Amino acid sequence: MHRLWHSPHVDADGDAEISHSVIKMAKLLTFASFQDFLLHNQEHMEAHFYAYFHVFKLLPRLRSKEAGVFNAYNIVDEEGHQIIALHVTGSYYLFSFGWTAPMMDLLAAQVEVGKCKPNFQFLGQRDLILELLQKHECQWQIFKERLVYQCEEVQGQREIPSAQVENGSLEDVHALTEMTLAFDVDEYPDKPSRDEDKAFGQVMYGIENNGLFVVKSQGRVCCVLQVIETDDFNKPLLGSLYTLPEHRNKGYASLLLRTVTRGLLQHRSDVCGLLSDINNPASNKAFVNVGYHPVYHWVNVIIN
Repeated sequence: MHRLWHSPHVDADGDAEISHSVIKMAKLLTFASFQDFLLHNQEHMEAHFYAYFHVFKLLPRLRSKEAGVFNAYNIVDEEGHQIIALHVTGSYYLFSFGWTAPMMDLLAAQVEVGKCKPNFQFLGQRDLILELLQKHECQWQIFKERLVYQCEEVQGQREIPSAQVENGSLEDVHALTEMTLAFDVDEYPDKPSRDEDKAFGQVMYGIENNGLFVVKSQGRVCCVLQVIETDDFNKPLLGSLYTLPEHRNKGYASLLLRTVTRGLLQHRSDVCGLLSDINNPASNKAFVNVGYHPVYHWVNVIIN
């Protein structure tokens, strides 16, 4: 794997010492080990859990050596701005809530975009990544662009007399598998193949762990939603929200989202999150109406 950085390799057994390089009022913070990087950023990342969800999701793969860490560093300035960068096998994760031109220059000096092989990915803060890529002559495409939402209090309350919210059950496993596959088609229209066994396994996991919820009307499933567990963080993430085409614009998705979110906030957590396709205005409007508010603009870019 080619390297995209100039600072020392991250050593899992290194010391906790941090080195600083200064360029035009921006500082590069490098770490003796990946664990030091995590410890340094842990409080900030956990405070913005849903923005960093993909990093938390990545950690088990790094611990099991399925993916390797090539570099992990921060770029900061004296006013408290920071960029958090993590380069792993095949991907570069870049996050920030605000940066300056000198910080971007320093980031561009670390990431040799021109040496990226085809299908290399950049994931994280949309504007940061696009600004970085526009500094280099290379071809790239946006694979997925999302708004990250979270909710602390549900808004509104609308009942639909003909609809009931229930836990997903084994009697509907076939229909739920078909809906999961249909959601996958809507979410990733350019994906070359669908894995029915994987969809079935996802449905069964949701049913067995009481994490899959549906709206039924006249005994038939119309809408489905799955709660994604986040291990020890107790910050549930809602996903795979899908309504059958013939049952759309009836309020079923909002009913399901509102009911499940309210239950989670009352009994499990003080916050819920979800990731939304930015190109689906109807869904984004529904999320806001239920009480979700955007907290991050996320993108996944692939080098051609």
